[in-house]
Amino acid sequence: MTQPTLPTGARVVGPAHAGVCGTWWRALTPDGAEQLVLRIAAPDPALAERVTTATRAVAALRHGGLLGSAEPIRHNGALWLVAAGASGATLSELAETGGPGLDLPAVATIAAETARTLVALHAAGLGHGAVHGRTVVVTALGAVTLTEAALLPALHGVPTDPATDRRAWSELVRWLVARWCGAQSGSDLLLRCAARGEQDLAQAVRDLRDTPLPVGSDGRTGLLTAVAAHRHRTAPEDPTVATWPAPPTEALTTGAPTTVLPDDAPTAALSTSPPVDPFVSVRVPTLLPAQPSPPGRTYRSGEPTVAPHPTTAGTTAPGPTTGGYAPTGRYEPVGGPAPAPGAEVRFGPGVPAGPPVAPGWQRPPAPPARPRRSRWKLIGSVLSTLLTLALLVAVGLHLWQRLSPLEVRSVRVAVAEPPGERCDVTVDVVATVETNGRAGTIRYQWLRGGAEPGGLLTQRVARGQRTVTLHLKWAVSGTGTTTETAVVNITEPTPIQGRTIFRYQCPAG
Repeated sequence: MTQPTLPTGARVVGPAHAGVCGTWWRALTPDGAEQLVLRIAAPDPALAERVTTATRAVAALRHGGLLGSAEPIRHNGALWLVAAGASGATLSELAETGGPGLDLPAVATIAAETARTLVALHAAGLGHGAVHGRTVVVTALGAVTLTEAALLPALHGVPTDPATDRRAWSELVRWLVARWCGAQSGSDLLLRCAARGEQDLAQAVRDLRDTPLPVGSDGRTGLLTAVAAHRHRTAPEDPTVATWPAPPTEALTTGAPTTVLPDDAPTAALSTSPPVDPFVSVRVPTLLPAQPSPPGRTYRSGEPTVAPHPTTAGTTAPGPTTGGYAPTGRYEPVGGPAPAPGAEVRFGPGVPAGPPVAPGWQRPPAPPARPRRSRWKLIGSVLSTLLTLALLVAVGLHLWQRLSPLEVRSVRVAVAEPPGERCDVTVDVVATVETNGRAGTIRYQWLRGGAEPGGLLTQRVARGQRTVTLHLKWAVSGTGTTTETAVVNITEPTPIQGRTIFRYQCPAG
């Protein structure tokens, strides 16, 4: 199967990613440079004219956040838009291939740069119309670019609507936050900016610019890391070999030639899952001997043809006309290659239907039956498995007990000996702390009524020590009667408090 060549000389080598208005393909120029081309099914001349006008208007802006394209090329009943920017990965691809993903600064950078680009589009009287995970590309240099600008309104023949772009941008930011940020600190700020952007994108840009999030260099680092990981995961072994979809068995075994081009009509419902868009071209018919199939693939025809949709025997899959690519295929009989010219071909009962069956004495002996396992061996195997599981559980429990952190279960505070009616006494306030018996350190402070908080103290707890006592020596002097409150405030490992009240009485004279 040959790879189609555009009038510019570029050779289409395989699909890159699914867009909203069509499918992006990888192409190689005659000098070996890689390009991205967007194929749009545009059989209507009026539709093609609208797409051409929109493409020229976007290219005239010369905005760095827009992936511009050259003049559309009509070829094989479709429009081909050759992108002028560098290739990268769409947000949908980053979400589907896994990897390190995007951090909060990277998501904030994407939100800010896409909003600025949309503001510039709207200021020029244009609209995007298809803000989506498939149309936001992060290049290999970490730049955020919008693709397919103004194409979807041109395909539908409707005027641009900035409100639609604002709503789509807000939904994109919410999806990014839900996909990668979760409950991280700062996610609420991005969600507030998303809500603000539904009414005023320029204000959302100012909010993102003034945010305390590191939108600058750190965000760019996250974008570079995510794109590099994506390219490493999805890079083909040979970039010049097209990764066309595998042909169905039915179309290969019948030998029926099939030539199918995809229907690149704009998608009605957007989704983060890219659709399968097979683009197939074939060679013109030739009369060459049938070649053997490559290892690992079995074909019945002399040259395999690819059909992206299953077909029945003797029929071809429906599809638009190829406009210059003729269907082809060489049929080879299932029983073997066609007889050479002049060879004698016989038919009738004298020709055996198949190879003769070997006599019974020449058949290979049946393999000996496998001996049944002894019942005692089976019981021993089960017991060994159970003992292994019990040992693993015991080791895991022991490790969990040794590695689990210290926890404070409860705390009680009391006065060891009430002062009664004594004067100038020192009260011993005792806090009894119950722990889980793990080793660690307790950090605490004493709070006394009417006095400044005490300094932070530490108490080391040994393994197996489940009760810890903390003492406060409180000297009280003077005459009269007063009620004092002592509070122990434990900050680590478990924040908890305990308190007690005692009465001091010193009669006058």
